[in-house]
Amino acid sequence: MSVHKYGQLPFAVHDEVVDLVTNLIESSAGFKPPNPSDSEWARHTAEWFSFRSAYLHQELMSKYSDEGTTSPRVRRQRAIDKWLATEERNQSTNIRLLTQRTVFGSSRISSTQVLNCASRFIRGVIGQVPPTRVLGSFTEGASTSTKRAPGAAARKYTQQAHVTEAALFAVYPILLDNATGWFIPHLRAHCPKTVIGNVMFTVPKNTEIDRAACKEPDLNLWCQKAYGNYIRGRLKGVGIDLNDQTNNQRLAERGSREGSYATIDLTSASDSLTRALVARLLPRPWYVLLDSLRSHVTVIDGVPHKNWMFSSMGNGFTFELESLIFWGLCKAVAYLTNTRGHLLVYGDDIIVPTSIARTVVQVLGFCGFVANSKKTYLSGPFRESCGAHWYAGIDVKPFYIKERIKTVPDLIRVLNRMRKWMQVHDDAYLELGVDPGLAEVRKSWYRLARHHVDRRLWGGRDLDRTDILVTRHKAGSHRVCEVNRHLKALEEELVDGLLWQTLADGSPPVSITYSSLSGSSPRRLVMPQGIELRKRAHDYWASVTTKPTW
Repeated sequence: MSVHKYGQLPFAVHDEVVDLVTNLIESSAGFKPPNPSDSEWARHTAEWFSFRSAYLHQELMSKYSDEGTTSPRVRRQRAIDKWLATEERNQSTNIRLLTQRTVFGSSRISSTQVLNCASRFIRGVIGQVPPTRVLGSFTEGASTSTKRAPGAAARKYTQQAHVTEAALFAVYPILLDNATGWFIPHLRAHCPKTVIGNVMFTVPKNTEIDRAACKEPDLNLWCQKAYGNYIRGRLKGVGIDLNDQTNNQRLAERGSREGSYATIDLTSASDSLTRALVARLLPRPWYVLLDSLRSHVTVIDGVPHKNWMFSSMGNGFTFELESLIFWGLCKAVAYLTNTRGHLLVYGDDIIVPTSIARTVVQVLGFCGFVANSKKTYLSGPFRESCGAHWYAGIDVKPFYIKERIKTVPDLIRVLNRMRKWMQVHDDAYLELGVDPGLAEVRKSWYRLARHHVDRRLWGGRDLDRTDILVTRHKAGSHRVCEVNRHLKALEEELVDGLLWQTLADGSPPVSITYSSLSGSSPRRLVMPQGIELRKRAHDYWASVTTKPTW
């Protein structure tokens, strides 16, 4: 076994894994039917095997991000340029929605009809006037005042909060009505700081470009999430469950099998939600409220940019609001064309009857949204929605290598996903009474595992895990991974527990890092109130007979 200190793998392991997957794709691509006389059956089956292998080849590295490809600075700049280009399109959309009218294709329905009808459906879901009793929350994500980290949610309740000037008159009544317990003591301790707007940041997306998002001011965000939660609950009443993706996945399977439903995916959907569209579709009281809670300005590398979009990715109600609007537009098209069938929306993952799919794409285009041609399927046997990939009703979901394989958990993740993909292939072949033909690939898989994965981490049964390798062997000692997993959970408990304690006794927040727990001993863990928690960490460490090797 070749494992470096702290589980770091030799640099060449990544290339070995990529070569192994390439060999798997090549070995699985050729299908030999057991009954050549049944030509139509053989053709469809061969198409499925060929498509599944080609699709894995196409998708395997599509989300890969590594400093060795395009530099982080270039990827970030490309993300910013794309965001600004979307804003230019948003400006045109705002003007178009206010000044133009059009008719959509063979359906002969007009944009005015669609928007009026969609507005009525949306009003029927959320009501004419926003509720006054709502419940918001903070998450571990970043805000303009707080970095993303364990305990970030608790820190937002205890430290000085940020708010935009436009939101002040809306935020105070909402918080005083719904969060008196913490907001009034918070006001006594910290006067909120007024900021100009949200702040852009980027995260890795693939080898070519990052993904842009925005950090919102704290009090804006709490109220945004409150009304986002309300919209989410109301959508459930019309069959749109934003807490469950399985409905979309099942309907996409049906669409791939019968051709009765099309799947539509949009490019930069969250950033294409324009002010004019929201004003046109939402009741006036709703628009005024949400407009006051959003950030009108985005700060990009210190430079303020006045937004043409209504809200961006990172806003607490963007996901729910875009889902509501997409549902309203699709429902309007179905109603005006007298089309029956299911309509499902999960963010920008949209499923509609095939008969109105092209009209829906035209309507979305008029409203400023661009269909992603690589992920929109209006015909043929393939459909994709909410992470499910179907070809003629059969699962062809690929797996991805998103970053360089550097550690044992990285390797286990890919090997388990390879095994899951191979298992579907093997089951299909064995059901037909044919040799799967992957014997050499399986030998190489085990050879790679023997060289780089400790045998104590073999014997798992869950193919979605990243700490235990799934094999036929008897489960070994998994303490190596359990230690790190336990300590990571303990760290989060310590951070959250101690910071929440400050709400009760007013003591200063405590800072703690994972490195202080995962060293050779927990004795370096120094916290003003940490005696009992240090003891717990020490007792757990003493109970572990095998020290972590990674």
